[in-house]
Amino acid sequence: MNLHSNNPALAAIVIAASSAAAQSDPSNFDTVITIPGFAGSTISASAPIGAAGSSLQLNILPGGSIQPGASTRAGAAVEVNVLGGSVGSNFTANPGSTMNVVSGNVANGLRLLNSSVHQTGGLVDGVELVSASTFRSSGGGSFVRTTNNAERKNIFVEGGNVTFASSLLNNVHIVMTSGRVLGVVDLRAVSSFTASGGAFPARFAVSGTSVVRLFADRFFVNSVEITDRIATPEDAMVGLETSILRRDGSTLLCHFPDGNTSELTLNDGFSQQVDQFGPGAILSLVRSTGPLSCSPSDLSAPFGVLDVADVVAFLQTFGAGCP
Repeated sequence: MNLHSNNPALAAIVIAASSAAAQSDPSNFDTVITIPGFAGSTISASAPIGAAGSSLQLNILPGGSIQPGASTRAGAAVEVNVLGGSVGSNFTANPGSTMNVVSGNVANGLRLLNSSVHQTGGLVDGVELVSASTFRSSGGGSFVRTTNNAERKNIFVEGGNVTFASSLLNNVHIVMTSGRVLGVVDLRAVSSFTASGGAFPARFAVSGTSVVRLFADRFFVNSVEITDRIATPEDAMVGLETSILRRDGSTLLCHFPDGNTSELTLNDGFSQQVDQFGPGAILSLVRSTGPLSCSPSDLSAPFGVLDVADVVAFLQTFGAGCP
């Protein structure tokens, strides 16, 4: 590993941040560049970042920056960590690259091509998922749009504020467990929005065969609680869900396990002020007592991961004679 720095303390800062956020251990890379440092305070846009056949970790500390118009080298293993510095406008993350935003600022025009971003803080002023990419928000604020093509794009909202710009979400799959979703969620073709927590005061426009799937403790239509049986998470695992078919302008209010509530308007006509659910769109309800499970074996908190708690829960059930 080659560590470029004029201050040994910078290496300790990067390693400490690695353990606290999503970025990787610097020792896993062939080359680590930290700026400001030996390499200066700015990464030029004159040539792609990274080299074929070599792995690079680039750490942008306060005072460091990447010039506007820069890009990673396609196919190179490049990890860019924004740790208080800034990334100029129109940065392109090409295939093989990842970006972790902990603090600082990423200017408008960030483009993801078969790449990924994990944001835990700071501001991502405008990111576009162009092709087969993933954006994960655990904190901070971001403005998100996607290119209208058939390639699958994944967005995970686990915290922070995610604002969807006015763009068609074609084959975009959003999973929300916390945080806030704002703007316009315009689901087209075979897209989906699945929520088990957080709040989404955004306006929804759902068409094609797109799906909105809500895992909540309580559901109300026009302030009247739904007391009929609603599908459980176990039902959902085998494809059994409760669908809401009415499109008469009624309001659907959801109470999520984390204490948040969100409201949708059950409307089938286009409006700039209310939600719209087209004739082929699916709105499914699942009565939940916790966050989304990742498989039928995910029996105990923390949900979303298989761990020893699930083994213990299974053994307890097995010991009770109900395997």
